[in-house]
Amino acid sequence: MTISGSNVFLAKLFRNLRWQSIAVLLRALISVIALALIVRESGQALMGLFGVAWVSVALCFSIIQGMSGHSIIGIDDVDSNTINAASFISLLSSLAMCMGLVLSAPLWGLVIGNSDLEDAMKLGALFIPFMNLAVVEN
Repeated sequence: MTISGSNVFLAKLFRNLRWQSIAVLLRALISVIALALIVRESGQALMGLFGVAWVSVALCFSIIQGMSGHSIIGIDDVDSNTINAASFISLLSSLAMCMGLVLSAPLWGLVIGNSDLEDAMKLGALFIPFMNLAVVEN
């Protein structure tokens, strides 16, 4: 049985998505364990503030992952220059979004009416570049 070009592409896509799904599940498991430990030590009220801030961080991560991480999936012949360019875009966009959240943190503190949210947003923003280090998988 021969496999046409589109079927080969689909086979590669599903194989890559399977490994990516396993990586996402492992990240989620690590996040749940880390959050459980943080809630236990910090208390529920403080953790609620970090939960609001973490929504912004997760949104930034999803945007960067879709922009630079998933954009190279459809390319047939991916060379090292393409991977390097996607990694560089991921780094720059991570730093830009980190700066954006840090600079907008006082505004979010005023909108929500809690100055502690400002600190939570700033702390959460620092995680964005680290979360996006491996968005573009070699």
